[in-house]
Formats: sequence, structure tokens, C-alpha cells
Amino acid sequence: MESASLVVAICGVILGSLSLGWQVANHVLTGGQVTVALRAGAIGRDGLVTVPPGDIAEGWFTGLAGQGFPRPVVAVQVANIGQQPVTVTRWSLQHWLGTSFVPAAVSVGRPLPCQLDVGESEMWAVDLQAVTAWVKATEETFGEIPRPEPSTVAEAFRRGMEEADAEAGNPPRGFVAVLELADGRTRRSPRLAVCQ
Repeated sequence: MESASLVVAICGVILGSLSLGWQVANHVLTGGQVTVALRAGAIGRDGLVTVPPGDIAEGWFTGLAGQGFPRPVVAVQVANIGQQPVTVTRWSLQHWLGTSFVPAAVSVGRPLPCQLDVGESEMWAVDLQAVTAWVKATEETFGEIPRPEPSTVAEAFRRGMEEADAEAGNPPRGFVAVLELADGRTRRSPRLAVCQ
């Protein structure tokens, strides 16, 4: 009789351990998860308009300015797609040469740190002019070949935001959005923007 009780007790310990392990794994795997996307846009009196960087056509910024959105920006869109709230502590842009641009007083969006509840999203933006100056300073400082000044705002943005042409064998150049979370994790935007 004692051996039957021992077998039942061992089975109970094993099942309890498996259940606890499953709950811990489920919590870790479905906890706070975020997506990060780099966006191009413009700010006006009525709000912010954005598109993916690859969708910018010639004259897009000029058209937006005519519609009341005169301030071109680079934006970072963050969404909490997990099962737990997450806290964003900082966002930045990181150049492929290693420098980072952390918008401080010039950033548009909720103040940081910012908690995002489940299903919630937020967008932060910084003036395109500041990003263009940072890209130019990085390239000049690290020996990149200087290019002529862009003739239009759209050209300046495309120069800083086009996708890398992997099929042509170009090395990955450009910058990505980097998000820092309160738990120490970092997340990067999947789109690499070209700076050449």
C-alpha cells in the first residue's frame, strides 16, 4: 500500500512541476511584447501624418505642406502586442556606423518613461532636419564621401530613409529605430534606412 502512495505522490510532484514550468514559460513567452516601426511623416495643426519610408513619392512632403502639414519628421511607432504592460524608457535612431541620435527636448509624443498597456500603441517623432544633420555629421566624421546637398525635402528624406538594396550587393547602410524597455530589453525596427 505504501508503494502505491509513493507512486501517486511522485506522479503528483511531476505533474505539479510540469504545470509550474508551463505557467512560467507561458508568462515569459506571452508577456510584454512590442513591435517597432520606422515611419516618415509631417506634423501640422491637425495632427501627424505618417507612411512607411519606402512609400514616399516625389512631391509627397510638398503636397502635405500644402494641406497644412509643413513640418517633416521621422517617427517611431511602437505597439504592445503581448499579454503584459511594457514601459518604454527611451527611443533613439542608430546609424550603421555606430552613432546614436537620442531626441531630447525636440521629441514629439508622450513623455518617457511611458507605460503601454496591452493592445496600446504610441508614436514619437523628431524633426527631419535634425535627423538629416545627424546623418551628415556621422558620415563626415567617419570618413564617408560627402554628397551634394539635397534639392528637395523628399530627396533629403529618401537619402536617409530608403531600404537597403540587398540584391545589388550594397552593404547595409543607414539607420534603424531602437527602443529601450524598462526590463532592459531593446527592440529594433525591421526596416533599415539607407543613408547614401
